[in-house]
Amino acid sequence: MINYLMKKFKKTLRRILFISLVMLAAAGAGMFGAIIPNYRRQDDLTTKIEMVEETTESRKEERE
Repeated sequence: MINYLMKKFKKTLRRILFISLVMLAAAGAGMFGAIIPNYRRQDDLTTKIEMVEETTESRKEERE
């Protein structure tokens, strides 16, 4: 009888601990965001440089 109650107690304790572990993991993922990789390109970090075309008038002004 005691052996049966001890096994039942252990089984119940394991289930409670497992459920609490899952709940803590879900709460942690909810607080700090999901652990999903972010594959978006970060174009804002790079400086965009455009090439300026020289016209024939500006070349003449440089020569003078």
